[in-house]
Amino acid sequence: MFCTRLSWVAPDAVVQRAMRHSSPETKRHYQLGMQFTRLITERSSKAREILKWRGMVVTVCRPGHSSSKSSHIVVDCNEFYVALQSDQPGNPYTRQAFSLSDIAVAYDYENDCLELRLTS
Repeated sequence: MFCTRLSWVAPDAVVQRAMRHSSPETKRHYQLGMQFTRLITERSSKAREILKWRGMVVTVCRPGHSSSKSSHIVVDCNEFYVALQSDQPGNPYTRQAFSLSDIAVAYDYENDCLELRLTS
């Protein structure tokens, strides 16, 4: 059985390097697995909306901090969690993942982007 979750764990460069040493059949199974995973993810309306913002900046609001809004880039999302990367100049490679059950989706009209509100 081939693990289709690798793309959310490893950077694309690692996956591409690993795929160079794989047989054509393994590559085909990997691609089919990724397509299947993406279709399952798109069944969730929350994940589908977040995926529309993949590669773009969104606003993240943390609980308990009334003015704690930060900008992050959506790296990926599946039916379980969303992966975000910091958009701050001093910390460009910080990635975090949050459970979709702990996120409320809204729209940030001030910044004209998606807003992810962490509920816990």
